[in-house]
Amino acid sequence: MENSKQGHFPMRHGIKLSKKHSPKTDEELKRMLEIPYTSAVGSVQHVVQCTRPDVTYALSVTSRYQACAREATIADFTTKAEYIASLEAAKEAVWMINYIQKLGVVPSIAKPMVIFCDNNGAIAQAKKLRSHHRSKHILRHYHLLKEMVSRGDARMDRVS
Repeated sequence: MENSKQGHFPMRHGIKLSKKHSPKTDEELKRMLEIPYTSAVGSVQHVVQCTRPDVTYALSVTSRYQACAREATIADFTTKAEYIASLEAAKEAVWMINYIQKLGVVPSIAKPMVIFCDNNGAIAQAKKLRSHHRSKHILRHYHLLKEMVSRGDARMDRVS
């Protein structure tokens, strides 16, 4: 590093991105909605890996904001997010089973519907009938998943 040459750096070091850098007018918002953010970050990653390693810092700063600010599920923990997502999947699965049974189209429809999840904590939370101290932060109405699993309407399995 001592013998390295000083060169052009594509982004000023120490820049702090904040909400004030986000679009404010309707025109800016409309323009930003047309840009697929994850695709743009992916394109920059390709440039970094294949041609221009000097833009790595710029990529690391901008890719911090890869998640959508308008996410449907907001959770403090991944277990909670997976648990809530599994509940939504189970509700749709139970609705679908009931709908198909009422139509009488598929008489051999399997019950319970299997919900696959990749989070061991969410699976354990759904299968246990009692709550414990680590699940106090999960709101009561999300525990419908436990009831669905105990009634046999849905079954939680690990994705392998």
